Amino acid sequence: MGLFLTILLLLFKASLSAYPQLSPLPVSEESSEEESIPEVLPVEEVAAWPPPSMEHPIITEPKIDRPFLLEGKVALFAPTDHTVRQIYTSATGMYGIEASARAWKDFYPWLSGSYLASNGSSIEMGNPSKVTVVPIGAGLKWFHHANKASFYVGVGALYSYIHVEDHSPYVKPSFSAWDGVGIVKVGACIFPIRSLFFDFFADYSYMKFDLHGCGKKTVCQDVNFSGFSFGVSIGWAL
Repeated sequence: MGLFLTILLLLFKASLSAYPQLSPLPVSEESSEEESIPEVLPVEEVAAWPPPSMEHPIITEPKIDRPFLLEGKVALFAPTDHTVRQIYTSATGMYGIEASARAWKDFYPWLSGSYLASNGSSIEMGNPSKVTVVPIGAGLKWFHHANKASFYVGVGALYSYIHVEDHSPYVKPSFSAWDGVGIVKVGACIFPIRSLFFDFFADYSYMKFDLHGCGKKTVCQDVNFSGFSFGVSIGWAL
C-alpha cells in the first residue's frame, strides 16, 4: 500500500512538470500610476464649465463714435464785467446752433452761431437800454468716447456782432460793432439712444468791443461782454 501511494505521488509530480509555468506580465511604474490615479479637473474648472464663451457669449457694447454732430443749444449767459451786470442783468438767456465733424481721430472742427438780447437801464439816470449780441464761432474740439457718453474740451475764435440802443442823452443812441474774440468750452454728450444725445456744457467767451465815431456831446465807452455760459443742448448724431 505504501508503495502504491508513492507511485501515485511521483505520477502527479510528473504531470505538473509537463506544463510550463506562467510568469506575470511586467508593469511599468508610469502605467501603474496612470491606471491607479484617474485625472480629475480642478474644482475651479469644474465650477466654471462650460466656459462663458460657449454658454453665454459676452457682448461688449461699442463705444459711441459719430462722425457728425448737430445740436440746438440753450444756455444761461452770465457776464463777468461789473458795469454790464449793473446796466443789464447778471444772467440772460442765450440760444444757438452748433455743428461738429470729425476730421482726424478724436478731433472735431466745429462751427456755431448764437444769439442773446437783454434789456436794462443806465446806472445813474435809469434810462432804458437794450443790447443784442450775435457770436459766430469756429474752432476745434477733442472728444473722449465712452459707451454711453462722449466728453470733450474745445477752443475757438469768435467773431461777434453787438448792437446797443440807449436812450440816455449823454451816450450815442444807437451803435453797432464787430470784433474778434475767443472761446473755450467743456462738455459731456449723453446718448440715451444710438443717435439722439444731450450735451451738458460750460463755455467762457471773451467778447470786448471797441466803439468809435461818437460826437462831441456823447461819450464812447468800450463794452466788455465776456462771460460764462452754462446750458444743455439736444442734438442728433450721424
